[in-house]
Amino acid sequence: MNNNREKLTKEIDNRLRSDIWDYKIARTVMAQRKLKSEKMLTMGSYISTAVAAIAIFVFVFDLATGINGSYNTESYYQVSADSETGLYAAAEVDYIINEAYPMR
Repeated sequence: MNNNREKLTKEIDNRLRSDIWDYKIARTVMAQRKLKSEKMLTMGSYISTAVAAIAIFVFVFDLATGINGSYNTESYYQVSADSETGLYAAAEVDYIINEAYPMR
């Protein structure tokens, strides 16, 4: 058993002094880092593509909820009725928009 430890210690010392061993380890480490980097970039690409596909699916099929929680686009475009005129006047709508967006 003691003989094996001496051989191991001697072999480790020889490899630590060897420049070839240093380059081999450095090459292996750099290859592993490059592989890890490529895996991360690939995963990022897949994830961003999936998020974009989901976003397009949601907006194309109008799965986003409205203001009152309904799932219809009709809630976005409802027009309030007035008993006398039937609809609110366009001037009132323009006034509300101008108040909300003053730099328009």
